Amino acid sequence: NNWPLLMAAVTIATVPVMLLFLIGQRQFIRGIATTGIKN
Repeated sequence: NNWPLLMAAVTIATVPVMLLFLIGQRQFIRGIATTGIKN
């Protein structure tokens, strides 16, 4: 197995997913905060 190539591919595949997760989490927390204030 070509481990360096495999690790590079996994890293490249994981970065966009992590970015989407972080952005979504931020929006999710903001939504909870705004609904909490409204109530």
